[in-house]
Amino acid sequence: MLDQLEHLKKSFEPCLPRGRAYDIVAYMVDATLKQLTTGSSAPITFNKDNFVAACHESHDPGQVDASKWVPKSQALHGALQRLQVNLGTGERVVLHEQVGGGRGNTNQYWLALEEKNTEQASGQQPPLDLDIHYRQTAKGEVKPFFWLRWVFREGELRNRSPKGIFFLSSLFLLSVAWILLFAVGVLGAYVSNEPLTLGNLTRLAVCVLSFYFVWRLVYHPWWQLIDHRVVLAPGGAAAISENPCQLEMYRHGTEKWTRLVRFTADCPLCGGGIELARGKPDQRQSLVGRCQESPHSHVFSFDRALQIGTYIGPPLPMVLKRRDL
Repeated sequence: MLDQLEHLKKSFEPCLPRGRAYDIVAYMVDATLKQLTTGSSAPITFNKDNFVAACHESHDPGQVDASKWVPKSQALHGALQRLQVNLGTGERVVLHEQVGGGRGNTNQYWLALEEKNTEQASGQQPPLDLDIHYRQTAKGEVKPFFWLRWVFREGELRNRSPKGIFFLSSLFLLSVAWILLFAVGVLGAYVSNEPLTLGNLTRLAVCVLSFYFVWRLVYHPWWQLIDHRVVLAPGGAAAISENPCQLEMYRHGTEKWTRLVRFTADCPLCGGGIELARGKPDQRQSLVGRCQESPHSHVFSFDRALQIGTYIGPPLPMVLKRRDL
């Protein structure tokens, strides 16, 4: 057990993949190694509060709902399995879980050593669960860009407030002005008597490309928000230090609100982090969840209302379904 854990730790230490499932697995490996090096043979057990205290940025289980923050067991199994893909056959480190029953009895986790095909041979391999649950950031957690901080107080905006009406009306007028400016530029080039030269064609091409990119990256997402309710945040909306995030329009009572938010999940196949991204060209949905470790293979649907999704990527190989990598 000690040799296998040391070999496993050396394999992922230089470049541990992103994702809280990998952080938790690395913590379990490190803590188990420390106990085994003291001469103790009893397995060290962990609970979700231990994971929060060791891996969450606050390191305070009292401030975090551990049941929501810790990934599902499927993601932890996937992360541990992926870290051992290149370690050869024979014995491997596996994750065991004892589900707690009743109030105050929490789930217990520990690492053990088993032959690689023990679970398949005994018929105890659990079915592969390909459903995911998205997490949503708290109000104000995603910071807006400095020029929008006066609008998105605490990260959200009431659409029919004076500030909301002014801001959304300004976006509408700027969009119309941008379209008119483009139309005037193209019409001016058409009615001018200047000969068609390479310079004129270059200026026209620059004008068209500039209009397209500014419209696509800045103005168009705000218009999409009306129908889609969740869109990728446009350029200049979130602070530069923020990771990719989204704009969401939601109803609270009789009012509509707009806020900056981030939806994430854990990949049940490999344990990587899932973020929302464009569905095209391989998916019909406008937004899908893509695993950061395999964005075009590990693809999941996104249901904003229920904050759940399921696997919609290409057919899975049988070896992955059997968890026999």
